[in-house]
Amino acid sequence: MHARVGGQAVLVGRPAGTSIRELCLDIAELFDRARREDAAAWLLSPRAGVNETLLALRPRDGRRVEPADAARAWLLTRWRVTEALSRMAARATAAAATFWLEMYRELRRHIGDERLPYPLRTRLRGIAERCFRRSREAAFRPDARSEASRCLPAGAGAELPSHVTERLASHAARLGVAFDHPVVALEVCGAPELFHDAVLALVADGHTVVRIGDPRMGPLGYSASHANGRPAVIDLAAAAGRDPAISDPGIDVFILLKARFVVCGSPGMQAMACLTSTPCLLIGAIDPVASYPARGDGLFTLKAAVERDTGRVVPVDELLTERYIAHLDDFAHRANAATEVTAAVREMYEGVAHGWTDSAGQLRFRSRVAGYAAGRAGASVDGGAIDAMAAAGQGRLARVQADRP
Repeated sequence: MHARVGGQAVLVGRPAGTSIRELCLDIAELFDRARREDAAAWLLSPRAGVNETLLALRPRDGRRVEPADAARAWLLTRWRVTEALSRMAARATAAAATFWLEMYRELRRHIGDERLPYPLRTRLRGIAERCFRRSREAAFRPDARSEASRCLPAGAGAELPSHVTERLASHAARLGVAFDHPVVALEVCGAPELFHDAVLALVADGHTVVRIGDPRMGPLGYSASHANGRPAVIDLAAAAGRDPAISDPGIDVFILLKARFVVCGSPGMQAMACLTSTPCLLIGAIDPVASYPARGDGLFTLKAAVERDTGRVVPVDELLTERYIAHLDDFAHRANAATEVTAAVREMYEGVAHGWTDSAGQLRFRSRVAGYAAGRAGASVDGGAIDAMAAAGQGRLARVQADRP
């Protein structure tokens, strides 16, 4: 919602908070729009409980405001009215989509009736196709897109206020995290042993690896030290799992802001890294379009997709089809091999350290993602309002997969 307070433009938004990914996308979009429109951002707290440290972020190279007293009350009233109108519009959109789909189904039933004259059935077929298109247009309006279809924004990122940074820095120091070596953040969403060789390679290159995120995958099970005796592998997630009293949900945000890059396994952490402008390698994505990195310092790998009925492993190029993307649950998915993880982490390190170059396979895959994303946008978002490359992103599929014959 747009407003003016004290003579300055303000963009008001409330993130959904239904997931970490959704929360980060909403915050990133609000900050990015406010920056482009030369407005200050006012971030309202979502109704659901969320990571408060994420809500404390402010746009880098932008402005964030916290209106008080009369201005705050006035803006909240306007926001509630706008929100109520949006809910009414969403219900109307859903009703329209249902109406046109039912019309399509009814007409299709008559099209197959051979007792009707052929010219009439031909005309009914044309009407049915128009009904189907209208149902699709209603169902896929921009405000009705699913979370999975949303693209990660590639804005300038966000930062924490100094008092929050100081608190989290003190907490990290108590947990043994020092920044005398470059830090790489690690989120494990698979078997910890898959990351063993990659972690030790990063340590050999002089990094400290700090594991963050969900502790439920168990401890890493391996350790290493620097020449000065400090730990080179610090498992914060496992420590928090053993003793919840030492956990602080804000520590993940702080580590991301300090990290040289992050290796993660969840869409939520990828979105958080995009919000904090942290170079990111996502391991084991399933959807090649929704997970495609928005930023040029982003990389990802895909799990192997397997046809359930035949057992055939689907080639990477075949993943950019409606048959796959629209029916992800029809396929089984295998985790990346340890060799793929190690190769992708090595590519990530070299890209961050020395700059990025695209192989022919990576360029081809990005072009295909852009074409697919633009086709979906053009079919469902009012004539293709989403730019092709913006929809695809500027990152890349890891060479270990993109260049595979």
